[in-house]
Formats: sequence, structure tokens, C-alpha cells
Amino acid sequence: AFGGPAAHVGLFQKTFVENLNWMSLEVFMELFAVCQCMPGPSSTQMSFALGTTKQGVAGGLLSGILFQYPGALVMTAFGLTAHHWAGADVISQHAWLA
Repeated sequence: AFGGPAAHVGLFQKTFVENLNWMSLEVFMELFAVCQCMPGPSSTQMSFALGTTKQGVAGGLLSGILFQYPGALVMTAFGLTAHHWAGADVISQHAWLA
């Protein structure tokens, strides 16, 4: 996703703290601090944390799935179909693919 975890967390703050008032800025910053201490992308962890804070474990799982799986599905489809459209002739015509 464009901008990576830093951009995602900024959008989360604007959306869930400022626009929807789901939580205070203090709670959001505590969740973000915890996510920064854990390995992995902080925005993925924040999506789970925001859902869990709002709707418990089920909300956390749902928000995490909805945050991660669209990209995973697109990349899987891309990888599974690459052999159909990315043959040697296409790669030789476009050096950036090699």
C-alpha cells in the first residue's frame, strides 16, 4: 500500500480518533506504542488493536482480516497468473521486469 505503515497509522488516527471518535488520542497513542514494541508492521497490528478495542476479539479478527486479505488476494492472483502473461518475450521487451 502506498505510504506503508506510517501512512496507515496516520489515516487510522484521522478516521477513528478525529472523525468517528471511537477513542481518545491518549488510548490511540497507547495502542500505537504497544504496536511499535512488537515485531511486524505496526499498521497491521493497529488494525487488530482498533477492532479489538471497539468490538472485542471478533472485531479484532474481522478488522485484521479486512485489512490484510485484499492485498494478499490480489498478490496471490498476480502470482498464480504471471506465467500466462509474463513469458520470456514480454520480459525481454520490458527490462524492468527481469
